[in-house]
Parts: sequence; structure tokens; C-alpha cells
Amino acid sequence: MVKSTGLTTIDSVSFLSVGASGTTLTVSGTVSATTLTETSTKESKTDIRPLIPPHLAKLIQLTPVYFKYKNSGDESIGFIAEEMLKIYPEFVSYSSEGKIDGINYTKLTAVLVQGIKELVVIIDKQQSQIDIINQKLGL
Repeated sequence: MVKSTGLTTIDSVSFLSVGASGTTLTVSGTVSATTLTETSTKESKTDIRPLIPPHLAKLIQLTPVYFKYKNSGDESIGFIAEEMLKIYPEFVSYSSEGKIDGINYTKLTAVLVQGIKELVVIIDKQQSQIDIINQKLGL
């Protein structure tokens, strides 16, 4: 199937559905793009609050896995949505029938950055302690 409407070309899609509201695009298979941009301006958001620690302890609970997709046999790396639900339920997406459907991996980026910031605080404290010990030892 090839459908071209202006700047959009859809070629060889095995399954494609667009939600009734026109805001959900579901493609079974691989989507390739040179750029994917998510709306993220301050203007598009309300109730903005900082991501408060601790997230490092939650991140450590995540279990990255290798797996193969049943429909294609392609090997991949990721997480299991049912397990993610226990730690970060806000990352889990659902089908129109209300079944667990997948994970919004882009949301994970924010907590990974927060986890790194928490590690930096720990490292800085340890470095200060090392510096004091080295000073006492005359090193």
C-alpha cells in the first residue's frame, strides 16, 4: 500500500491505525525517522515541578533485559512493561481496551538524568572525604 498526501508517504505498512481523536498513531513494525520531536515547551505545560529525588534507588530496581519479539523474532533490549508498572507506573501505556501495551521510554530520560545528578552528589561527598584523608596523610 502506498498513500501519498502532500509531504506524507506511507509505504509497506503492515498495520496502521489512527485514533478517533486523530492524536494516536499505531504502527506494528519499525518506524524510522531522522528526527522525532516531542512537544516540550513551557507554554504547552502546566503544574511544572522539579523531579524530586530519590530516583537512584528506583532506577536500581529496574531490570534491563534482552528479549525477542514474538511476531518478528528480532532481538532487542529493553524493559518489561508489567515490571515497569511497579516502579514507574507513569511510564506504562495502555491499549484502548485498557490492557498494558508498552512503555514510554522517552520519559525515562528525565529520571536517568536525575539519577546521574544523585550520583554526582554521592561522588562529590566521597571526593571531599578522600581529600580530607589525603590531607591528613600528607598525600
